[in-house]
Order: sequence, then structure tokens, then C-alpha cells
Amino acid sequence: MTHHGVNTQRPRMTTVPLERPIPSPRRRNRLNEGLPQPTANSTHLPAHNVTFAPGMAPLGANSPQHSHSEHCVLSGMGGGPHYQPAIYGRVSKWNLKFSGLGSARVESFLNRLDECLTTCGQSFERQARYYNRHHRDERIAVGDVVRVRQHTLSRGVDRFSSKLARKYSQETYVVSKVISPVVYKLVSENNRPAGRKHVKTLRLVERALENDDIDE
Repeated sequence: MTHHGVNTQRPRMTTVPLERPIPSPRRRNRLNEGLPQPTANSTHLPAHNVTFAPGMAPLGANSPQHSHSEHCVLSGMGGGPHYQPAIYGRVSKWNLKFSGLGSARVESFLNRLDECLTTCGQSFERQARYYNRHHRDERIAVGDVVRVRQHTLSRGVDRFSSKLARKYSQETYVVSKVISPVVYKLVSENNRPAGRKHVKTLRLVERALENDDIDE
């Protein structure tokens, strides 16, 4: 009801406490037909020959707060649709065949799983060389001789010759300090500092002589 564009309708007041809602009579639940329904004065479901799962009995009331009572009752009675949970780790054909799925769906699922594992294995093998290039297990020690990768710029035909250039420098460098397992400090052959370089930009040329290999 409005008066000069102002809503004068008062909100509807309820006499039922919110902690004890009355089930809606308009909602028809085929599972509850023929069974005594909970009222506003009842705090528990009436006793039936139904064994509810732990914690499911309070959710069986068809109340506004628990409008999905059909699913709650189905779950409490152990009936209704069975949803296959997510499967992690190794999949057993024995468990799948007795989980309610058809044999055709089981075979299709297992075939897809085998195909997925094969495809993933092939993909991992292809990408391993690119991954290992940035995560090298080879450690470089002080005194090792290395080459540094050159980052030449190329702009199509104008710099076509740069595409044919060497990827690593012709000059060799010596590792003077190990800053981290992947960062090394280099010096040139003339003992001039060459800065810090990442291991992915270095190529090992010669190992430094160990103390045992040096002739006394």
C-alpha cells in the first residue's frame, strides 16, 4: 500500500519464535506423506521404524532453514541416489564394479584413465629437457671454466646474421665465487670481473683440477 509514493505497508509480524519454525503446509513432500509431521512445539522428530544417520535427524524437518528435507531424509534412511566420491591414487577394478556403476561405464572410465596416464607420461618426457635446462642438478665449483650464453637481438631480415651467431661466447670465463647453487660470479681470463651469471646461461667447458690430481 502506497500513499503519495511512500510505502506505508507495515512488515508482517510472526508469533512463532525463529528457533522453532513451523513446516510450511504448502510444501508437499512425498516422503513425509502419511507420516506424523513435527510441529512448532516439538523439538524432535516422531519415532518411526527408521534409523537415521548420526546428525541427520534434526535436518529431517521440512523447515525454511532446512528446505531440502527430501535429500536429508533420503540420506538418513540410506536411500536415494548414490554419488560416487572422488577417487584418488590407484583405482581398483574390484571397488568400481561393486560401487553401483555399470560394467560398461567402468570399462570406459578405466580406458580413459589409462589413456590419460599414457598421455601425461609422454608429455612429461617431452617437457623434461626444457624443465631440466632451468633446474640443473649439475653444480659448478670455483675454478671451473665456462662459457656464457649470448643474447643477440634479431629483427627479421635486418639482423638475419645474428640468427647464425654462436649461442655461447667464444671467450671463456672462470668461476671465482659461488653465490648460490644457481648464481655464480665470473672473471675473465685476464682476471677482469664479468659479473654474476645464472646457471642456465652457463655451459661448462672444463672442470677445475682437484687437489688429488695435482702433482706434488
